[in-house]
Amino acid sequence: MKIRTKLILLLSAALIVTMVVSTWLRIHWTRQRLEEQLAQSAQDTAVAIADELVKTLRSDMDKDEMSDLLKDAERRHPGATNLKLTLFPDEETVTTFELGAGMVNPKVATKPLQAKPKTAPQRREDARRAYYDHGESTRAPGQRMVEALWRTPDKPPAGDRWPVRAVQPPPKKPVLTVNAHNEPNGARTIVEADAEIDPKGPMHGKISVSKTDELVVDMVRSEELSSVLVTGSAVAMLMLFTAFIVNRVVGRPVSLLEAAMKRVEGGMLDERVPVATHD
Repeated sequence: MKIRTKLILLLSAALIVTMVVSTWLRIHWTRQRLEEQLAQSAQDTAVAIADELVKTLRSDMDKDEMSDLLKDAERRHPGATNLKLTLFPDEETVTTFELGAGMVNPKVATKPLQAKPKTAPQRREDARRAYYDHGESTRAPGQRMVEALWRTPDKPPAGDRWPVRAVQPPPKKPVLTVNAHNEPNGARTIVEADAEIDPKGPMHGKISVSKTDELVVDMVRSEELSSVLVTGSAVAMLMLFTAFIVNRVVGRPVSLLEAAMKRVEGGMLDERVPVATHD
């Protein structure tokens, strides 16, 4: 194999590796940036819907009115694929409103709330409320057992005259949790963002917003196709340009030197090679 062929192959291989690695890194960074934008969009949508529900939700609403609020939120935020509203109207039940893609009306489900083990501060708070019998905390403990003890709810109705000492103050800003998981068939990734809602009254809950990465996949696929075309064309042009440069800078002088050496071997000892460069 001639030296010019070796140089062309080595330089072409280096160009191909460089272009492929740079293209892969660009596509990877593009995908990562788009996924971050998708998660941020899900967060912004969850916060916006939570703020709207805090202003409009009331404890005296029925399920149809709450379903209408969720449908209005979906119309105002069309980018959300699935909306799930979880409400705790009291300490014993939980109601969910789930509005998925293609659904006309939300799917409503009400079920008993499973009791969770209470922490030590919560147990002390329950004991304090139990002894706070009708506000008459000056009575002897033995006399308090004459009447049934009562407990104040964790969040009393608006306008209740008894003060509430919460174990943990409610957050001033929506608490956000973002997670991503694949569908069972592995077709696409679901990005979910949750925002807590705390309207007036005893009711509280959260809103869950789900978005798929279908748009991200389409954009990355388009980027991959364009990158293959651009990179392939660039590599082909660079290989031709490299072959021309190697042949002009290395191949032609070496060929002249080779021809002169053969003539010298044939007895022409006065043969000279013209030098056109200083290298």
